[in-house]
Amino acid sequence: MARKDELGELLSREEGKILSEGIDGVTRAAHVFKFFAQEALRVEGLSIASIRPNVRVEARHGPFGVVGLITPWNYPIAILAWKIAPALAYVTSEGLLLSS
Repeated sequence: MARKDELGELLSREEGKILSEGIDGVTRAAHVFKFFAQEALRVEGLSIASIRPNVRVEARHGPFGVVGLITPWNYPIAILAWKIAPALAYVTSEGLLLSS
């Protein structure tokens, strides 16, 4: 957010948008990243009882592999953020969970 004007201007020049739309796209992307950074704190798994004594069954979601992103020309930074922010937040939260 601290560089939204600078990045918005670059985006506007690249995409041929008016300056306010470029800044709006950068602002929207920043809000998406902030949202998913906060969501990473709420990563949950599933724990169910086992039929065997003293055995706990857990299912956890984990990173699957490489992510490929295709974004349209008209909202490249906002749509890119919608796709990559959850992937980055999830990988980071998994790393924190595994290290604790």
